[in-house]
Amino acid sequence: MYFQKFTALSSANILLDLKTSENGLSKNEATVRLKVYGENKVVGKESHWWNIFLNQFKSPFIYLLFFAVGLAFYLGEKIDAIMILIFITINAILGFFQEYHSAKSLQLLKKFVIARARVKRDGKDELINATDLVPGDIVVIETGDVVPADLRIIKVENLTVDESVLTGESAPVNKKNVQLN
Repeated sequence: MYFQKFTALSSANILLDLKTSENGLSKNEATVRLKVYGENKVVGKESHWWNIFLNQFKSPFIYLLFFAVGLAFYLGEKIDAIMILIFITINAILGFFQEYHSAKSLQLLKKFVIARARVKRDGKDELINATDLVPGDIVVIETGDVVPADLRIIKVENLTVDESVLTGESAPVNKKNVQLN
């Protein structure tokens, strides 16, 4: 679904366009939309061990070191060339093990951490898995909650957002509801 158009619409027009209300969707409509749009999750490709290993050699500095190895062999400095190759090998092995274990730990964490979202369904607040969010859901966010998807703010009271992951700013940013015509 193409969501860019919703950034310029008023809250009332968004609710009309998504065929929803401030009371949220019915459970039946949410089920239908989940089948149509699929789950709310970002699908990434799985990292295989050989990709992680090959990524250790995708660096301009590593290319420079390989050039130095070739130059050292060309100039007859075999011991220097071998030492540089040993350094590259140690660097690749250490980098591989660190990145491989990090990837495995992240996979394990993803199995145990289930993001949840509070939505309005049939006019009542309900706690659901964030993967079950669909277009038209009214999401209720409170202090300390993680925003579970791309959302359009309809109503807000004293909202500050930590956008440091996106923008690098260390201070929370105040948000307000702007009504468009």
